[in-house]
Amino acid sequence: MEAIASGISEVTITGEIKSINDYLDIKKVITELIENNDVDSITIKIPTSASINSALIGFFLRLVHENKIKLTIHVGNDRLLNLLNIMNLMTIFNVQKKI
Repeated sequence: MEAIASGISEVTITGEIKSINDYLDIKKVITELIENNDVDSITIKIPTSASINSALIGFFLRLVHENKIKLTIHVGNDRLLNLLNIMNLMTIFNVQKKI
């Protein structure tokens, strides 16, 4: 798994999101992006992962509710899209199906 800042307010996550280390890497990239660019919205691209861990979901929820960051998550994998839908996170995270 690799997480990179792919724009001023954009993060791209490639590979499978599985471990706590993946969560820590993603959190670091997003936190640095917010601090360095003073953004109030972020687009997160997850083109391939079929899963997302609970720690990352919690982090995203804190960003939205506590930090008032508007998230847009572009998902490429139908399984992850379905998971986020089942968890009723489509609206909160503004999830969109994109490749």
